[in-house]
Amino acid sequence: MTLNDLGLAQRTAPCAALQESLDLENGPVFRVARFTTADVDRLFITIHHLAVDGVSWRILLEDLDKLYSVGPGYELQRSASLRVWTQALNPEAFENERSHWQAEIAEQPSALSPDSADSANTYANERRLEQSLSEELTEQLLRKAPEAYNTQINDLLLAALSAALATWSDQSAHAIHLEGHGREDTLSSLDISRTTGWFTTLYPIRLAVPPEHELGALIRSTKEYLRSLPSRGVGYGFLRHLASPAIPESQAQITFNYLGQTGLLTREGQAFQPCDEDRGPDFGLKNTRPHELDISAIVINERLCLDIRFAENRWLTDRMERLLKAFVTALTDVIEHCVQKQDTQYTPSDFALADLDQDDLDDALDEIEF
Repeated sequence: MTLNDLGLAQRTAPCAALQESLDLENGPVFRVARFTTADVDRLFITIHHLAVDGVSWRILLEDLDKLYSVGPGYELQRSASLRVWTQALNPEAFENERSHWQAEIAEQPSALSPDSADSANTYANERRLEQSLSEELTEQLLRKAPEAYNTQINDLLLAALSAALATWSDQSAHAIHLEGHGREDTLSSLDISRTTGWFTTLYPIRLAVPPEHELGALIRSTKEYLRSLPSRGVGYGFLRHLASPAIPESQAQITFNYLGQTGLLTREGQAFQPCDEDRGPDFGLKNTRPHELDISAIVINERLCLDIRFAENRWLTDRMERLLKAFVTALTDVIEHCVQKQDTQYTPSDFALADLDQDDLDDALDEIEF
């Protein structure tokens, strides 16, 4: 579809209509429109989430850019299809995780209390709040801070979120649904590096602040807890949706997703660049939101952006603003604490084969001269 000479405000309605036209049963599951303008043309692509995830978009946009720049002679790289990959998986391989996930669900902390619990939790009432870190803090988070405790970015984000939720709610533990990319190397030997599809995992975790309320202890305990989760959460989905009997459904009301860096989509010299313009709602407005709070983090233009989505008829806006402020404050504290560390503080998961607790590991490292 090509639409000519539509202004910014006029482009929203056609984009929304194209999204609404997607039909999982009969097709199409994707639509494309070109908007010609007086300056730079816009290309709008909408694909149902069942067909793509965040990693898929990177693959698709890379291929689109190459085909546009090089021409029909460009040979697309292929890898195993999603269908072939799923057929190669064995749901029974996760049976040994059943007791772990049953215990995880049984021990979930008490539920959140919305300000107006009787109001409908629909996308029509969804509101988004966001706040960004400075470029300096973002650079420290991405490059320097993980060295302090040999962590990943997600470890630090979740440690900060744990502290923020505790401050905001006066509750020391919270149940979270954590999203992951799902493309784990341990699941299959098949190459899926150029495969598009929805691989995303969603699994329950419990974020808790240790009794001592010390940042180092919080970071270490968060890291160790996340490392203890079997198969990076993939098994929960199999045991919940494909196993018989299925394990109970998690009642976590908060989701968290770290989406990485958009710079991977905006390399210098690319023919196509993301365009931040109103495209209409991404979800059917009458649909029920599956969670109370959706919290995410993404690096945009070299700054980490934190956002919270909620139903504004169920939650007071100032209460959500306090949570977002608490998250930014806690994350700033975590980053500053980490960058001040001169040496890496290791934890037992860094030496998994040694079967040591933290005290034993500290004693062993004290005897080693670096």
